[in-house]
Amino acid sequence: MIARALAALWAHKLRSGLTMLGVAVCVFTLATTDGMLGWMYTSRLHDGERFQGKLLIQQPLAGYPPFNSLLPESTADAILARSDLAADASTPLLMIVLEPPEDPMARARVIGVGLRAGKERVYVGDVPVARGQPTLDAEDAIVLGSDAASFYRITAAGQTLTLRQRAWRVVGILARTDGNNVDRAILFPLASAQAAFGAPGFVSAVLASASDPSRAAARLAADYPSLDVISQQGIQGFLTKEIEFPTRYLGTLAWVALFVAAILVAAVMLLAIRERAREIAAVQAIGAERRGILAHTLTEALSLSIGGGIIGLAVALPTAYALGWPWIFSLGEALRLAGLVLAVGIVASIYPAYQATRAYPEVLRVEELRARLQQVSADKQTLGQAYHHLVIGREEERKRIARELHDQVIQGLLGLKFHLADQVGGPSPLQGEINTTIETIRNLCADLRPPALDHLGLTAALRSYAQDFQARTDLAVELQLDDEARLSPKKSRSRSFAWRKRHWRTHGATRRRAACACICESVKTP
Repeated sequence: MIARALAALWAHKLRSGLTMLGVAVCVFTLATTDGMLGWMYTSRLHDGERFQGKLLIQQPLAGYPPFNSLLPESTADAILARSDLAADASTPLLMIVLEPPEDPMARARVIGVGLRAGKERVYVGDVPVARGQPTLDAEDAIVLGSDAASFYRITAAGQTLTLRQRAWRVVGILARTDGNNVDRAILFPLASAQAAFGAPGFVSAVLASASDPSRAAARLAADYPSLDVISQQGIQGFLTKEIEFPTRYLGTLAWVALFVAAILVAAVMLLAIRERAREIAAVQAIGAERRGILAHTLTEALSLSIGGGIIGLAVALPTAYALGWPWIFSLGEALRLAGLVLAVGIVASIYPAYQATRAYPEVLRVEELRARLQQVSADKQTLGQAYHHLVIGREEERKRIARELHDQVIQGLLGLKFHLADQVGGPSPLQGEINTTIETIRNLCADLRPPALDHLGLTAALRSYAQDFQARTDLAVELQLDDEARLSPKKSRSRSFAWRKRHWRTHGATRRRAACACICESVKTP
């Protein structure tokens, strides 16, 4: 079955190749958009996990990260001094946009985070360090996330990075976490960041830890009604809302690509079925069984979708690496795409398979009926030829009998008549009997085979026979002849057949004495 389906695709390789190319474009679009959606969701999820058991206190409507929030540092210190918060696991934050985003789905390409020395883990969590150390041990020390290090081309601890006309010493590079606000971050000492970025005495927010975050949040909201107290769930809501529009847009694009791929495969399969319905040998190879037709159609559709899927993924993977997005493809994503490609093939084969189960058996039935009709026509032609030969054979036998009667019997009777005349020496009643017998035999010979038929043709024979018939039966005879040229003496067999047909008609009219006329029509001879 698979070999037959592949052979059918190879027979129309240009169409099959273009179909696979179209499916490959759809799969490439699906893989890219779906991978981006998965990456965005995963990165926001990782970002939100860092805030378990923590509270973020900031200005209202500042969002996350709170770039547009400013709090007096004294207010931040007062909040951290509360007994229901863990001061050793809390820190003020100064959030700065160091590099603007290159796409509208991100709030910043590189984020500056000012925090107090020794509190780095409060913000980054338990992220491992790829190079150097995670601790800010001096006023000019900085720690870079993996994406920030790649952006500024920092490859090792100890290198110097100039930001806002100030040299900073890189003491550590964090490992990749798939959390944007950590991978794109640069950690600064709080005082140095305030001085370098023009915010002395101010912070953006307070990131505080509490043993009972819900109770602490309620108390902080009561004590600081002008501030927003955001829990982990609230931060996760900010992050999810941030990708709400991109998720809808990319999700719609992915489903449209999937739908277009299914429509493309289904349209090509319908075209193949209609073409194959005119190829009897191909339909006979598939057969009329419903299971075989469904299996063949499904195999062809899956071959097109899987082939296009392989091409699409083969293009998407190097493209992602070339653009620096290798992380959008994972094993789970690859398995999901494989399932979607199989689903496209199966869905795209449903309607074509239904059409095939109707068309292929009908083609086979029509072909069977055509074969039977041809056999019936051949049998009818054979029967007609056999009947024709039978009539001709009988006519030849009549001709032979008429010749023998004329040449032997009549000649013998004439000789007997002349001999009797010599013996008697005058008229005798026996001579009259002999004349009557000779006339009867001559009429019999004329009925068996009229001499005019062989010498003068069918037309003359019919006229002579009509006159004789009228004289013998007293029936009015009207002779109508059509297309006399086709009744020439050259066509002896056709002439004999037509003569016998007319003779039978007039003989039947003689037997039915009630008839007042007999019309003999000469038709076109074969």
